[in-house]
Amino acid sequence: MKPYIHSAKSARSGIRHLQVCGNQEGRAFMNKELASEQRAISSFRGKAEKSSYKLKEGSWQRNLMDSYVKAADVALKLIDDDEASFGQEELITAHKSLADALLRAERAIGRFPAGSSQHTLQRNRIDALKAAMKLIEKGQGIS
Repeated sequence: MKPYIHSAKSARSGIRHLQVCGNQEGRAFMNKELASEQRAISSFRGKAEKSSYKLKEGSWQRNLMDSYVKAADVALKLIDDDEASFGQEELITAHKSLADALLRAERAIGRFPAGSSQHTLQRNRIDALKAAMKLIEKGQGIS
């Protein structure tokens, strides 16, 4: 039995619930790693979407948050479907949005004391963004 990740989105909370299915050695570890990356990217996406709703429609801040949501959607689609195809322009746009978010998170992490919840949040966000960028680069054929 080939291991795979079962992903379902809760209708009430909108949160993706993941389960690694199958038990072949080697692939199961990779799927657990992918599941962890998917949870982190989903968390980033959810927080960006929640922030977006609180911002004025048409503002640059809202447009920025919306671009983060779209970029996270691309990365999540690449995890869910290995055969997903996106145009180069769409992948480039997603990569630029994630690179911007990564830069902002790396700047912000220094403002928080190590061990604080804000520091941990930024560290997790940085890890999620790096994972998402890696997936998009793989989709572009870069890595």
